[in-house]
Amino acid sequence: MINAVLIEGLIYAIMVLGVFMTFRILDFPDMTVDGSFATGACVFAVFVMNDSNLYLGLVTAIIAGVIAGVFTALLHTILKIPNLLAGIITMTMLYSINNRIIDGKGYVNLSNKNPGEETHTILGNALDSINSFFLSLGVKLPEEIAALIFFFFLLIYIKILIDIFFRTDLGISLGALGSNEQMILSQGMNPNVLKVIGVGLSNGLVALSGAMFSQFTGSASVQSGQGIIVVGLAAVMIGEFLIRSNKIWLITFGVIIGSIIYKAIIYFGLKYGYDLGLGPNDLKLISGILIILTIVASRMQKKKLNQSGAVSKKSADNGNKISSEIIKMVDGFINKTYKFWFATLYFVLFIYPMVEFYLYAKESGSILSNIFFTIVLIAAVLIHIKVFLMIRYGAESKLHHIFRKFTFGINKRRNSVAAGNADSEKEGDKILELENISKSFFEGTPNEKQVLRNLSLTVNKGDFITVIGSNGAGKSTLFNVIAGTYKPTSGKIIYKHRNITKMAEYLKATFIGRIFQNPLLGTSGDMALEDNMILCRKKGFKLPVISLNKKVRKDFADHVSRLNMGLEKRLSDNVGLFSGGQRQALTLLMTAMSHPELVLLDEHTAALDPDNSNRVMDLTLQLREEYGLTMMMITHNMQHAIKYGNRLLMMDNGEIIMDVSGEEKQKLTVEAIMEAFKAIRKDELTDEKLLLTR
Repeated sequence: MINAVLIEGLIYAIMVLGVFMTFRILDFPDMTVDGSFATGACVFAVFVMNDSNLYLGLVTAIIAGVIAGVFTALLHTILKIPNLLAGIITMTMLYSINNRIIDGKGYVNLSNKNPGEETHTILGNALDSINSFFLSLGVKLPEEIAALIFFFFLLIYIKILIDIFFRTDLGISLGALGSNEQMILSQGMNPNVLKVIGVGLSNGLVALSGAMFSQFTGSASVQSGQGIIVVGLAAVMIGEFLIRSNKIWLITFGVIIGSIIYKAIIYFGLKYGYDLGLGPNDLKLISGILIILTIVASRMQKKKLNQSGAVSKKSADNGNKISSEIIKMVDGFINKTYKFWFATLYFVLFIYPMVEFYLYAKESGSILSNIFFTIVLIAAVLIHIKVFLMIRYGAESKLHHIFRKFTFGINKRRNSVAAGNADSEKEGDKILELENISKSFFEGTPNEKQVLRNLSLTVNKGDFITVIGSNGAGKSTLFNVIAGTYKPTSGKIIYKHRNITKMAEYLKATFIGRIFQNPLLGTSGDMALEDNMILCRKKGFKLPVISLNKKVRKDFADHVSRLNMGLEKRLSDNVGLFSGGQRQALTLLMTAMSHPELVLLDEHTAALDPDNSNRVMDLTLQLREEYGLTMMMITHNMQHAIKYGNRLLMMDNGEIIMDVSGEEKQKLTVEAIMEAFKAIRKDELTDEKLLLTR
């Protein structure tokens, strides 16, 4: 019985890793799990009962789970349905779909075939191979031990793949998405695409777990996934309680241990619970109590660590219980072998299934099967070419753009960004033009409010424009319109002679950098400094390749050392452990490293104390000079507005009422600005923030 508990713990651990991806990494509570677990079981059962290719059956089960997850993510991202409700909708639909998959039976016994017919499963075949191997050594293994060995190595393989994936640039992007979605937008990535990828992969793992569970139990049921999300959440919480780290391989190890512990607690709870009157029907009660106790214990642990003042280092390396040398060794193993592990996955999930699919289509003689195989093959070839071009030459390369045109891709960046960046420029050239921009909120309602009014502005390369104005003048709205957060009600935005008015925010972010007043928005606090810097190294969609190596780390350390904050020695520390001033300085540095055409500074020193504010402002000037950046800076400090920059804009009531540059700006005083405002608006400047900074 103990062996059975361990086996179930290992099978469930595959599902728990999937739940961990959505629940903790993506911050996406996904109820689809209850349905996709059963989907994996039911799809695989159909292949078993029809004596079809078992390997294709397993791959199909995984794909079915991925499709379920993608559907949930699309409900959330396209229809804007809250993520929790989207998961519930998909889970509810899957109940009927799973029932149809197994011909409305609701339950299938995998051994219930015609008399004389033997049932074959992947697990059964694997057990035969394991037993044969040990028999050749003169050892006869019990079936449960053989199953334990099989699931142990399967889980280790999956864990290694997950650990490696989340060390890739794409995996790091998924981690940042759950921690700080604004940062993902600022780095030129589409968060909706990342959500689809993450939730899809998560449910693929869950479906794989369901398929394996059906083989272990010998049955598949539409209700086999009922309440499975509770198991996943409990195991994740137990694992996090046991191991606190920012290293993904340590976290996934803790999650696996949590799955086994959860199953053990449930087993012993039921075994000895009979004396207390507990039975199988009380399983969910026990699960709920276990989750509550885990949450309480976790909070007590955090409180104790905070009181001891040892949170920072204890969080980073699990209380120094695990040698940093071991951590370096594992990180080195991941960096050196990830191509091998991805190659095995490529063979397992693509090459071998495609060969089997080809043989099936050939043997069946069906025209439909052959046509379908041909379509899949052509699509696969095109995807391979695209990925190769992006990895080898980059997403903005001419070869990649030619390929996108050839494949009828909608090349948004080609028409608006990539070609524009290729143009030769010099100081004073126009890079951004706003033509008659207006922005209203709550249009057509009694609460309609016009925030920008027929505003026009030209930004030249090399400009450093300071923007002042009272609260409600439209300064932040102007930045939001330029960055793409808001779409203007009317008017046009021209970037290097190209209309980018309707361009998505994440696409504009490839050439427009933005730094917010809140220093937490520019970095991902739950991730290491080096991981944050990987994201800004090159804006745009990230690929599943590991860019972080010794050479890149040294380059990062050299860049960070220029901040004179000692952060070059803390590349592996979570950014959440840094002060607000340090994080804002990092955001500035990372923005400059991505070489944007325009940087929008939205009161980026306002939330800092005077010392940090001055330090960040000095860094702003230093980086602008070194990288030749064009900047626009909102400030409530009129002295700063006069002191810094070559142009000064003053806004009021959604309009630019002053645009001063050159010698005229150099002669400005606070009193002159106030007099000019009075002359233009026939009113006194009364904004307290502005007046306090005279």
